[in-house]
Amino acid sequence: DNNYFALGKDEFRCMSFFRDKIALGIDSGVILVNKDSLFIIKSNDLGNTTSIEFDPSGKYLFIGNTLGTLCRMSLANFSTENNQYQTSRISDITFNGDGTYMASASFDYSTAIWDMKNNWSSSIPLLLLPPREKSVVSPGEVLLAYCVAPSQNNDYFFSGYSNGKILKWAVNSEILADLI
Repeated sequence: DNNYFALGKDEFRCMSFFRDKIALGIDSGVILVNKDSLFIIKSNDLGNTTSIEFDPSGKYLFIGNTLGTLCRMSLANFSTENNQYQTSRISDITFNGDGTYMASASFDYSTAIWDMKNNWSSSIPLLLLPPREKSVVSPGEVLLAYCVAPSQNNDYFFSGYSNGKILKWAVNSEILADLI
């Protein structure tokens, strides 16, 4: 009747849930748990895991690392595909409600918006950087993107930064066209 989970000396760095599955990020890998099995997957391709999220279908697990690499792992065969456009620690990964967009926050100041209708291995995100205005960033301030969350209507993502500011990013193509 244990109410805890422990596994050797691996340190859990992040966690995600999807129905009866739990994913735990560990150094250079993930632990996948469901009601009747446990998989420990270690790979140099994954790097030092810093964030983890199931896609809305539950078929893939997205893993961010300290180098800014996002890895998509198939849960059918554990194959991986890497994609890197951010250059520092991926601190958070999330999907909008209908799964058409994914956002990743990074310590390189950026929020990346990924169109999930595109082929993952050749997908290029929209990289969004906070404006350098004094109202957003003080002179000499280092600004880290800590977290990202979708709006309820799927038109925006919100990024939370190390200076306590929250920025709103449009992802809907009609809204983006109006801003340009």
